[in-house]
Parts: sequence; structure tokens; C-alpha cells
Amino acid sequence: AFVPVTTAQLGGPITFTCVLPKTETGRRDIHWYKQSPGDTLKIIWTLKESATPRFAPEFDKSRWKANYDKNVSNLTILRTNQEDEGIYHCGFTESETEKSCAYRFSKNVSSSDAGTYYCAVATCGEILYGKGTKLDIQGCSVWSQSASTVIFLLCPVLVLIVIAVLAYTIKKTNSDHCKGNWSYSGF
Repeated sequence: AFVPVTTAQLGGPITFTCVLPKTETGRRDIHWYKQSPGDTLKIIWTLKESATPRFAPEFDKSRWKANYDKNVSNLTILRTNQEDEGIYHCGFTESETEKSCAYRFSKNVSSSDAGTYYCAVATCGEILYGKGTKLDIQGCSVWSQSASTVIFLLCPVLVLIVIAVLAYTIKKTNSDHCKGNWSYSGF
């Protein structure tokens, strides 16, 4: 996806607009970030509902104007300078949503992977840790469930075949004895 580029005249104003999805919760915190070339994201300001926007210390609030109305947030640089070059991002958090994180293993796990796994999310200068998930793998078998089922069903069939072969062999041996020449001598 392409990132839209907006050009501004040095010393002049520029406004960035962020259209946010509609929310049913009604409580939302808005955040604007700046990423300078070769640098990480830096928070510019945060607006909590019914409060004055809080600008980060490194951003002189006399040069900035920020607002939020329903589902639209605007960030204006009143007098641009060379240091304003960068990528600007907006984001939001809904306070009524449960703070959580999820992790999916990228591989099949084995007994050597047993342990407690914690999920952590770093955002806005805070780190949110999950409660931890204990992974305990007991009696890990090389056989899959389907292979075990097939073996379980084939064993009785194999036993029946062995019994049938043995019965046939015994019957044939007994009938061969009956065909032999027998002589009976009386007393």
C-alpha cells in the first residue's frame, strides 16, 4: 500500500486528518504519532475524552493544534519547519475494551517447548503483560491420533486372520492324517 505524501511550504500550516471507525462504546482516546526518517514512532499528543490534549514535552504546543470531533481527528502544524519532515500516524484506544494480547505458535510444539509463555504489548510508553499461559506437554507420542485409530482397528483384523490361518493349517494337518494307511491288528 502506498503512503500518501503531503507537501507543505516551510513556515506555513499543514493539517492531517484521521477518519476513525464508528464506535458504539463512546469512550475513546486519540493518539497522534510522528516518525522521522530513520527514527522510531514518537507520541505527539494524546486526547482523552473530555480533556485538553496532552502534548509530549518535545513538541512545542504553540506550533500545534489538535482536535477530535466524533469520528474525525485533525492535527495541524501551524508553522512548519524542516524538523517536521516525517510520517504522521493517528491511532485510538477504546477504554471499554478488555486489554489483552494473543499469541499463536508458529510451529508444532513438543515437550522441549514446555514452560510458561507471556504475551507482552508495548504501546505509548507502557508495556502490557499477559497473565501467562502454562504449556505442559505430557506423554507426547510420535503417533498422531489418526495413526493410533488405524492401528487400533487393524490389530483385531490381523488377529482374526492369524486365527483363520492357524485353524486352516490344523484342519488340513488333521485331514492328512486321516487319509493315511492305517492298519489295525487285533488281539
